[in-house]
Amino acid sequence: MSSDNITHPDDAYALARRHFDAGNPGEAARICHAIVERHPRHGRSLQLLGTLAHRKERFGLAVDFFRHALAAMPHDAGIRNNLATALKDWGRLEAAEEHFRTLLAEAPGLLAGYYNYANLLQRLQHFGQAIDGYRRAVAIDPDCVEAHWNLALNLLRAGRFDEAWAEYEWRWRRPGTPVEHRGAPLWDGGPLHGRTLLLVCEQGLGDTLQFLRYVPFPKEPGGPVILRCQAELMRLLEGHPGIDRIVATQDPLPPFDVQSSLMSLPGLFGTTVGSIPDAVPYLRVPEGRPELPEGGFRVGLVWGSSPTDPSRSCPLAALTRLGRIADLRVFSLQKGPHAGQLAETPCTGFITDLSERIGDMADTAAFLEEMDLVVTVDTSVAHLAGALGRPTWILLPHLADWRWLLDRDDSPWYPTARLFRQTAPGDWDGVAARLEEALVRHVQAWRSNP
Repeated sequence: MSSDNITHPDDAYALARRHFDAGNPGEAARICHAIVERHPRHGRSLQLLGTLAHRKERFGLAVDFFRHALAAMPHDAGIRNNLATALKDWGRLEAAEEHFRTLLAEAPGLLAGYYNYANLLQRLQHFGQAIDGYRRAVAIDPDCVEAHWNLALNLLRAGRFDEAWAEYEWRWRRPGTPVEHRGAPLWDGGPLHGRTLLLVCEQGLGDTLQFLRYVPFPKEPGGPVILRCQAELMRLLEGHPGIDRIVATQDPLPPFDVQSSLMSLPGLFGTTVGSIPDAVPYLRVPEGRPELPEGGFRVGLVWGSSPTDPSRSCPLAALTRLGRIADLRVFSLQKGPHAGQLAETPCTGFITDLSERIGDMADTAAFLEEMDLVVTVDTSVAHLAGALGRPTWILLPHLADWRWLLDRDDSPWYPTARLFRQTAPGDWDGVAARLEEALVRHVQAWRSNP
């Protein structure tokens, strides 16, 4: 279809929409461009072009298309929601908030409006208002999984655990959550009376390490307990109290009678911020001490987290200032793609790379035991060090994960941890400066009391 054939723009738009819905965005875009060439104020075509630009993360272009679409259809709630969301994703937060407020005044029953506005409020760290927004979204659509999920995360972040755990169970309805064990009855936390309990590790390594604090249970479960966990943890967790057998996540399900996820145990036992099990350390290190150079104040360093959340990773270049601290010996415990920064970043000669000597989390744990201090971003090593009771300083992004709560530099989960938070999004240099100051004082105290 060429622009010469666009005589009925609504019919042409319907064709473009069919291409879009069929997964052919290029043809949809071509038709819409042909439409607006002849009919510059065809709102639906402009809206679809904005949607296509937004999907490619060309946020400025998306905003431009949505603005023109809204000018053509000024009372269309969907277009205003698109515009506000694109502004949010582009970082134009004040403008986005203004459009969301207008949208909800004009369309108070719009689910997407409340949900997207709550996302913006979360980004602005207005967590109480975000919670209210997600609650409004859930009231409009009680089956909105993402609204329940984000409501849970914000309640947890605010320390409102008693309200959060039931919402947290909505994660099972999110795409990608493992469900192969869900056909069996849920464990209610009571005596097993000889039945076999399967405990499932469903998310990351850090999640497993954090919630293992609930095992062994305060009372004998009265039956065998099987832990299904990540292969990287099996050697570390072998012989863990309260667990009779460990199987790898990728292995077939063993026979069992009732099941629970480790991450459902806090809700099952009614955990509040004040009742978090504090039996730290609750992990043990396998026998055998690794050999390390003698002398100096030893710091184990991890700067890169999971690629699924880039905001948690600190550029190694921001930490090269630590090389100025006398008597500091830094050992890299970094694994994965971020480990390559060690060879690529200038001025890192003061860091000894241990990555080739780390095969699994048991190896990491053994090295952590030899450190005077662990400095890490929010990744599995933070939880491992905390569970081992090692002195641990954790570097956090501006919008930190829920488990680190709000406005505090300590953690009820890990009493030996100290938190260093960004004061602005992406400001790792500020974190590194405060880290250096604290390390200088720490090493001076160590020199005074060797």
